[in-house]
This record gives sequence, structure tokens and C-alpha cells, in this order.
Amino acid sequence: MRREQLATVREIVRHSQETVCRLMAVGSGKGGVGKTNVAINLSLALVQLGKKVLLVDADHSLANIDLLLGVTAPNSWQEVMLGEKNLERALFHYDGGLVVLPGSTGLSELYAGQPSPARWLMEQLGPLRRHHDFVILDTAAGLTMEIVEVLVCTDEVLVVTTPEPTAINDAYALAKVLHHARPELPWRLLLNMVESRQEADEVWERFALVVRHFLGREIAYAGHVIADWSVPQAVKRQRPLLLEYPVAAASECIREVARRLVHAPLSAAGGNIQCAI
Repeated sequence: MRREQLATVREIVRHSQETVCRLMAVGSGKGGVGKTNVAINLSLALVQLGKKVLLVDADHSLANIDLLLGVTAPNSWQEVMLGEKNLERALFHYDGGLVVLPGSTGLSELYAGQPSPARWLMEQLGPLRRHHDFVILDTAAGLTMEIVEVLVCTDEVLVVTTPEPTAINDAYALAKVLHHARPELPWRLLLNMVESRQEADEVWERFALVVRHFLGREIAYAGHVIADWSVPQAVKRQRPLLLEYPVAAASECIREVARRLVHAPLSAAGGNIQCAI
């Protein structure tokens, strides 16, 4: 990794960590595993538990949180970054009290000569963290430098995968990169679209064994989400699962993941974060 590019981010995050707000990135080794759906519904579940939550679309290439929420966001953080808009105007309030900072698609070519998007985003999130209990970043899928640059400067990472072998393999690749980039970074595994709790437990145990053997560390288990017909239906209706189908099996799984996060000790969430890159 390019350590010099992360030096400024390291200082920004170190000085901004004067709050108990947890900055959590939701990432995945590959696309198609339901990462953004997890980020949206987990954020809403935390709001339903009485937490103040800011959901940030941190994918500057294929941002789609506003699409899945069924809203048209007038502004985005990329426009703020380019000096076209004010940050406060980019935020909007969604149903139930969730605050959203939307992104825009296809703006990568506009970043020539601009500061690192990750560096700029971390600068902006510093003041916003004082007003929230959780800041959830929905990052892009994959292992590019820009993605990893965001992930390693958070309090914790929620790695989303499905039980498919290719998804598991890519999730492990992401875990390995995160471990070598910042060994002390806490991260959790969430298994999405599983057929049963038994399948989730079996996949989790194998994954944890591989991580323990090859990386020499323990990882936390965030939980699982059952494969549910209501999930694609909610996507088609452009409504979050928890609001469109609140009693669905997948909704209850998401709420259980949220409860686990809320009751996890602060030390497991990263504590006084330093991007030790």
C-alpha cells in the first residue's frame, strides 16, 4: 500500500476520535453479495434501537443508496468535495430518522488533481461523528487502493459475503489485505443469503479456522441473514426491507445483527482508532 497517501488520513482520524461514535465500513470482496442492502437495513435497525445513525454512500463509482431508498438525492458528497455544494445541503433525512449522505456515480475522472476522496471524506466525517452514535460507510466492492484506503481508517469493518465458494474466497482475500494493512483493525464477518442457521454456522466455522491458521488471528462473527423472497421484492419496490417487510425472516436477522453490534464492547469496535499504516 502507498503509506505516504495514508499519512494525512491517519492524523485526521486520530484527532477526530474524541467521541464514542463508531465509524464502521461495510465492505465485500466481490459484488452481488447484498452489501448495500445490508448497510441500509442495518442502519435502519440501529435507528430502531434508538441510535443516531449517519449512512454514507462511499462508493464514488457506482453509488446507489438513493436508488434503493427510492429517493432522488439533490446533492452528493462528491459535489461538496468539488466545491459545488455545501455539506449540510448534501445530507437528507430518511424515514424513521436515518440521516443519509448520498454519493454519485461515474465521477472518478473528475478527481484528477483533487485530494484523495478517502482523505477528504475522513476530514468531513470528523465533525459529523459528534452528532451520531454510528456512522456506516457503504464502500465499493473489491480490493482497489481507494477502497482499502477507506476501510483501514475506520473503527471496524463488516465484511459481507454469501456461502458461495467464490464469494468466500474473495471475502478471505479482503480479510488478508486488511490484516496486512492494519493488523489490529477489528472486523466481523456477516453471512448473507444463507439457507439456514446451520449452514451459516458451518461456513463461519470453516472461515474462522482458515483465518486462524493462515493469519494467526481471531475474528468476530456478526451473524447471518436468511435468503428471503422479500429481499428482491423490496429492492424492486425501492424500499428498505425493514420498512417494506418488517416481519420477514431476513428482517429479524438484520435486527439481531444490530443488537449484537450495540451490545459489543467498545474495545471490540476499535476503541481509540489509529490508522497504523
